[in-house]
Amino acid sequence: MNNIDPEISELLELLNAREQFDELAQLFEHSLRPWDQYSEEERKWLIAKAASMMSQRPS
Repeated sequence: MNNIDPEISELLELLNAREQFDELAQLFEHSLRPWDQYSEEERKWLIAKAASMMSQRPS
């Protein structure tokens, strides 16, 4: 049973990361603004969010 627990934990982390990524993607899909029309603050937030999601990937 101990061999399964880390795999389940990793799967849940991947599913959570995918869910967060989907939420971020929806922000772009529902926006009619091209990237150059985002404010500097919005761009920084989006980049930081994506970087945070990537750093949370299980290794």
